[in-house]
Amino acid sequence: ENLEQHVEKREFQWETGLISTKDRAARNHHKGKTVLITGSKGTGKRDIAKALEKQLFDLSLRTYYLGASNIQGGLDSDIGNNFVNRDEHIRRLGELTRIMTDAGLIFITTFDSADDYDLDKLKKLNYPNELLIINVGESLFKDYEVDLSLKPLTDKTEAIDDILKLLSVNQIIPEYCI
Repeated sequence: ENLEQHVEKREFQWETGLISTKDRAARNHHKGKTVLITGSKGTGKRDIAKALEKQLFDLSLRTYYLGASNIQGGLDSDIGNNFVNRDEHIRRLGELTRIMTDAGLIFITTFDSADDYDLDKLKKLNYPNELLIINVGESLFKDYEVDLSLKPLTDKTEAIDDILKLLSVNQIIPEYCI
């Protein structure tokens, strides 16, 4: 079974509750979205991700940050941390982004040195939702344009302001939040 078949089968079997995506967005005052912050190690992406979660929370929005080490030590603890298992790590992260976004959260996570292959797989697994991609530092993407590029070690306040503007322009969060 290839990835497209897997997603098609999963979506066919997806069981929803009695709360619609529209109802969740109305209650939460924002849409569900996965914000994927990628870049090389040491670029400050984790600090930006945590500061973004805090700012969104302070704005009374429903948000959750999950660090890569939490995934590796929890969800991925049975597969270890090596490149051979990268596909399985991406699959699990993609399934998690689908669930968290469906729950109406602004789900924030980081991913070291993502490339076109990684992003393609994550986008497919997050279907029918879309990812918001923020890259810190040098981009490894050739086929994908990121939604926001930040310089390494960008000032957190400046980075958060830019991300909030992006979320507002994309109608994820209300304009009054920026």
